[in-house]
Amino acid sequence: MISSLAQLIIDAAESSVRFRVYECLRTIKLILRGAQSSDSLSVETKALLFRLYQLYVFSPKEETLWCISTYLKDKELEPKQIQWLIENVDQSVHLLNRLLKYPVPNRLIEKWAAGVFQANSYPDRTAEIAGLLIKTSFPPSLTGAPADTLLWAAYFSKASTKQKEEMILQAVTPESAESALEIALRLRLPNVLHRLTHIVPEEGG
Repeated sequence: MISSLAQLIIDAAESSVRFRVYECLRTIKLILRGAQSSDSLSVETKALLFRLYQLYVFSPKEETLWCISTYLKDKELEPKQIQWLIENVDQSVHLLNRLLKYPVPNRLIEKWAAGVFQANSYPDRTAEIAGLLIKTSFPPSLTGAPADTLLWAAYFSKASTKQKEEMILQAVTPESAESALEIALRLRLPNVLHRLTHIVPEEGG
């Protein structure tokens, strides 16, 4: 069903045939939402979904963008598909989001992240980018980064909860206590909460 509908949309788009695109894209989104697992999709179907993403990710219509954003969510991509995202990342924030939220560690994305972190290419997404550089602990490339950046990088990383806790305990400072508290509450980290009671002076103390 998905592959047939996707191919129909692609054929119409590439031949400039007028078509009720949004309704079809939305139908695919609803089918995907109801699917038990993206692993059940064939390689061919995943390729068609990526082609749809390529065709419509630069659409000016927000409803279209929200539809296709679900096509790649939590899905592993082929190297050439990841490379396409990297090469076109500056053309749409949706491409940046797909790279930052990629579900598993990936060498191509890690290499890209190292470059843009060094260049400070996306200052408002620095912590997320830094998170891609973390495996189980802070790497040397993050030495000297502000404590707030390190805390949120640990949060966004794909490390285990225990490893995140260890990194947060390592990086937290009195000045970054507010961020540490927010993260500790989100991840339920009692050891971090205990540490905060010792590094944050009581008001008036």
